Amino acid sequence: MMEVVTMRNIIVAAALLGGVLLHSPVVHGLGEPGVTERPGALETFTSTQAELTALVDAHAPAKDVQALVDGLLDYRFIMQAALGGPAQYEARCAPRCDELQALLTALVRRTYVERITTSGRGTVEVVAHHVRDKATKIDTRVRWVEQGQTKVVSVDYVMHEVGGRWLVRDLITEGVSLAKNYRYELLRLHAEGGIDLVITRLERKLHESR
Repeated sequence: MMEVVTMRNIIVAAALLGGVLLHSPVVHGLGEPGVTERPGALETFTSTQAELTALVDAHAPAKDVQALVDGLLDYRFIMQAALGGPAQYEARCAPRCDELQALLTALVRRTYVERITTSGRGTVEVVAHHVRDKATKIDTRVRWVEQGQTKVVSVDYVMHEVGGRWLVRDLITEGVSLAKNYRYELLRLHAEGGIDLVITRLERKLHESR
């Protein structure tokens, strides 16, 4: 049975993603026996965590935090994947591809920045590191206290090397893929009303999140 996914699910998942970009992570038992580690992904992840922590704790300008977040996310890939992949997205988003990318970028970025600059952000623990031919997955566990109760959520990052840089292309929260959520919801909207409906809904969501 297919899980029904809504724009609210997407925003909540993105908020959790922002929530783990906090505090220098605790790292345990990384790597896998018999696997040659491709250097870069884990280092990029942990160093970005540390830099974000320092910026937030120092009350740095929002633009500095935003720039660091932008350097971690592959916004273009997220947009392409949301409309079915590189072979389909241009036909589906034309003639408004630039608008779509700008909206998705602004929506995900804003959720990140707002989440990581709030109090009670929680802590992140890196628990595993899976190296594959085309990607590296970093498994984390996020803990925070809400109304006196300790909450724990698993959040995994899928990172790819793009032009010599490691970028996040997907986030899996409690087994639910952010990329697949975007793809399901945006393709559903596109089938109902084309790219115009997709952009209208994203504009509404961006306005509501302000």
